[in-house]
Amino acid sequence: MIPGRLYIVEDEALIAMELQDRLQTLGYDVAGTTGHSDVAMREIAERNVDLVLMDINLAGGASGIELAGWLREHLQLGVIFLTAFSDEPLLDRASQVEPYGYLVKPYDERGLHATIQVALVKRDAEIERRRLHEERLALERRLLQAQKHESLGRMAAAITHWLNNILTVVIGEMEMAGAHLDDPERARALLGKARAAAERAGDLGRKVRQYVEQPVPDVGIFDVAAACRDMLTLLRAAAPEYVRVSTQIPAAGPLVAAGEDLIRDAIARLVANATEAIDRDTGGDVVLSVEDVTREQILAWRTFPEKWTAAADTYASLAVRDTGSGMTDDVLARLFEPFYSTKLIGRGLGLTLVLAAARAMGGAVAVDTAVGRGSTFRLLLPIAPAVAS
Repeated sequence: MIPGRLYIVEDEALIAMELQDRLQTLGYDVAGTTGHSDVAMREIAERNVDLVLMDINLAGGASGIELAGWLREHLQLGVIFLTAFSDEPLLDRASQVEPYGYLVKPYDERGLHATIQVALVKRDAEIERRRLHEERLALERRLLQAQKHESLGRMAAAITHWLNNILTVVIGEMEMAGAHLDDPERARALLGKARAAAERAGDLGRKVRQYVEQPVPDVGIFDVAAACRDMLTLLRAAAPEYVRVSTQIPAAGPLVAAGEDLIRDAIARLVANATEAIDRDTGGDVVLSVEDVTREQILAWRTFPEKWTAAADTYASLAVRDTGSGMTDDVLARLFEPFYSTKLIGRGLGLTLVLAAARAMGGAVAVDTAVGRGSTFRLLLPIAPAVAS
C-alpha cells in the first residue's frame, strides 16, 4: 500500500465523518475535513496534503471543479471527485481540471481504496515528471550560461585583437609623424592614417553598442523593392569581379513599417556575406530577391531567433541567395553569435547585426543552406499594417 495524507472537502457533515472513518480504517492519514471552499484553500495550503477527495457540488463559495482547478494551478495538487451524479455534461466539465479519478456515491470500501492508490501513483509520477522537467530546465540554463560565457570570451578576444591591431597602426603612424616634423606634408599624411585607424576603432565600438543595446529604429512606411533597386549599383561595384550580382525584384512593394537605415544596412551586410561565400577560383552568383511570403512558408524554414514565431499571415521577404559552398548544421547553429566566423579572426559581426536589426523591426532571419548547394538568407519583416488591411 502507498501511504498518503488526505484531505476531505464535503459539505454533508455526516458523509464527511463516515468517509474519514473509512479512510483511517484503511490506514490513511486524514489531514482535515471541511465543507467550505475558502477554508479548504487555506488549510490545504498550510498542511502537507498528498491528495484531496472533493465533492463536485459544494454549498456556497466556489464549486468543487473551480476549487480543483485552483489546487492544481497553485499547489500542483490533484483531486478525486466525489459525486452522486454521473451525467456526461458534469463529467465533461470536471475533466477539464484533470482529476485523478471519480467516485460515484455510494461507493464501497474496496473501490475507494483502489481509486486512492491509483491516484497516489499518478501523484508520484507527476512529482517525478516535474522534478525531471526542472532538472532539464536547470541543465538548459547552465548550457545557455556556458554558451554566453563562450560567446563573451570570443567577443572580448576579437575586440582585443582588432583594437591591438588598430592601436599598433595609430601608435606607429604617430611615431613616424613625430620623426618627420621637418616635413609637414609627410607628417600630415601619417597623422591622417592614424586618424583613419582610430575611426575604425570608433566604428567597431558603435557596432558592438548596436548589438548590445538594439536601439528602436525610426519607423516609417518603406518600399523594400525600391531600396534594393537604389542600392544595386553600389552592391555590384562592391562585389569582387568573380561574383555576378543579379536581382528578382517586383516593380513596387512590398511595403513594411521599418527603419530605412536598418534595412539598407542589412541588405549590404547580407550581400557582403554572400559574396564572401563564393569561391574565388570558380566564381559564382549572388541573387537578391523580394517577395511576399506566408506563415505556412515560414514554418518550413529555420528561423532566428530560435524561438521566434510568425504572428502575421504575410511577411515581406528580402532574400539573398549565393552559389557558394553552403554550411554545416554546426556552423548554422552558431552563425549569429557575435564574432563567430569561419573566416578571419576579428570578423563575424555582420550577420549578428542583421539579426539585431530584424529583431528591432519585429521580424526574423530565415536560413536555408546545405553543404555543396549554397545558402539563402531571408530577412523577414512585417507588412505595414495599413497595407495589410
